[in-house]
Amino acid sequence: MKRFDYIDIMRALGIILVIIGHINYANINSNIKVWVYAFHMPLFFVITGMTLKLGKKFNKDSVIKKIKRIYVPYLLWSLIYFSLTPRNIIYTLYGSHQALKTGNSSLWFLPCLFLSCLIMEFIFSMIHKINKYKQLYIYLLIPISIFVFALCQKFINLKLGLPFGLEIVPIAIIFMVLGYLIHQNINKIEQLNKYSKIFVVIVSIMISLTCFCNNVDYVLMAEARFGNLLLFFICSLGGISLIVLFSLWLSHFDNLIKEILKFIGQNTIIIFAVQKPILALCQKILEAISMNIPDVFVIVFYLIVIGIVSFFTIKISNIYLPQLNGSEKV
Repeated sequence: MKRFDYIDIMRALGIILVIIGHINYANINSNIKVWVYAFHMPLFFVITGMTLKLGKKFNKDSVIKKIKRIYVPYLLWSLIYFSLTPRNIIYTLYGSHQALKTGNSSLWFLPCLFLSCLIMEFIFSMIHKINKYKQLYIYLLIPISIFVFALCQKFINLKLGLPFGLEIVPIAIIFMVLGYLIHQNINKIEQLNKYSKIFVVIVSIMISLTCFCNNVDYVLMAEARFGNLLLFFICSLGGISLIVLFSLWLSHFDNLIKEILKFIGQNTIIIFAVQKPILALCQKILEAISMNIPDVFVIVFYLIVIGIVSFFTIKISNIYLPQLNGSEKV
């Protein structure tokens, strides 16, 4: 598959937002977390949707490919973070955010993404076989997904959530559809004139700030905690629009920043997997220093430390165990 620079950059910006959202240092402004959590995980499903192809066949090979690229890394990282007890093995196979809290709960995203990808690729393969109104059926996935999500919320209330975050999948599918539609119209977005883009940026910022009007402390997609669903979607669209436009802008440069972001974007699985324990270590260091440090310096410190550790982890894993990074090599 052809790689698009702007998609890699979007992944990089997304994982940076994940790290910022996970910073729990006492002095950090809580409003930062509220804003980031409002759209950072939907962003990753939008990115996944951008890589979908309507004419792609759904068969055994496509399932095996997804297992190697998403589920195998999940299992390997789970082995690293969980002790091999019967309970932990069951929880790992269950794969919900609630079940993974004894190890690294951030890993919930991988089984949920795996399941969402399989469902979307199957649906898209079915739509492709239809002779007429293919685009209409794609749009219909949005209200159908909202209906399925509402049913899950009404009738299913499990302490551990559903296996593989199944109750989150309908919402994930909506954002994947959005990502597919954005990618189909990316040339039109790029052709907007300067003033139109500035207008979209201003509106997107204003829309994204509606997260502070939601009726939850902060959105937590991992546990289907969205607050007002309409407000959640509106706010997410604002934040995602900002990232799309910013990524397109950065993709036109040929400089070190772009290359660093592309490298990060191509290695997000490892960064996603290692960032939680490094964040905890950084927090202990800052608490030991016991100084009132401005938020921007706290964030930069975390990003630098995680960046350094992630870089060496990526290099070592690509040599000795590339499957940690979703490589299909065996």
